[in-house]
Amino acid sequence: MTKLFALQILASAYAHLGRIEKAASAVEQLKVIVAKLIGDEPNLLATQDYMVFKNTADIERILVGLTRAGMHDLPLSWGMDPKNRLTGAEIRSSILGHEIRGKTVYPDFRPMQLTTSSEGAVREIVGETTRVGTAWVQGDFLCKAFPRDLTGCGAIFRNSFRTPGRQDEYEAVYGAPGWEKEEFSVVR
Repeated sequence: MTKLFALQILASAYAHLGRIEKAASAVEQLKVIVAKLIGDEPNLLATQDYMVFKNTADIERILVGLTRAGMHDLPLSWGMDPKNRLTGAEIRSSILGHEIRGKTVYPDFRPMQLTTSSEGAVREIVGETTRVGTAWVQGDFLCKAFPRDLTGCGAIFRNSFRTPGRQDEYEAVYGAPGWEKEEFSVVR
């Protein structure tokens, strides 16, 4: 695991220094390791799920470098349409300070409700489980942290297949602790 984190830092640092060939080489090494570990490809969502910093500027700096090195935001295998992706500013104005309702659709179906303050206090109910924690926007991802749980970040998309009245205006995909997909609408 140590090499996994070290290669991400190395790729980002090389990219920030303008040494793009070396950065790309580190990402290629990373692809081999990640493929062996989880059968997928490295991506920014997974990086920020497992590399948590108190100062969000630190992880954002790493993510910018990894983007310059050629790493994708999300696994390509997810097939999400980038043109439907919300930016950080859109996430901040649509989600923070609002209540959303919908359901998880992968890996299982459960009703969900998320209420956030504009400062980031969050109350989440998924199925029978209620958690209270903190939410924030990090780059173009919505991140949530709950005491005694992993921090998780996700990408938010407009759902091009939405059905009026079904609380599926948006889709969210999260990486840790396991891949999860939600469909929801802003209700308040």
